[in-house]
Amino acid sequence: MTTKQLLPPITRGVVALRDVATTKEQIAANGVGKRASPQDTPIFICELNACNRLFPSRDRLALHRKRDHNTDDVFTDVLTWNSESNPQDQMRE
Repeated sequence: MTTKQLLPPITRGVVALRDVATTKEQIAANGVGKRASPQDTPIFICELNACNRLFPSRDRLALHRKRDHNTDDVFTDVLTWNSESNPQDQMRE
């Protein structure tokens, strides 16, 4: 039987040094990082049976639901924003 290692309630901090050599132009030229907005980053949270797992797409949520919950329903008990709407809602309109 294995046990999970939990983080201690207080973790030791490490002083971070400020980067005084890199310029904004160097960062822009290297393409390091991107500021994303919620509109760029859809999130799907499975709320079925208080699962609360996060997924980057409805397809990944569907795979999880099929494997872990034995269901094909990807619209019930899902918290999401800034994504495609539920096709069932469109049929009601």
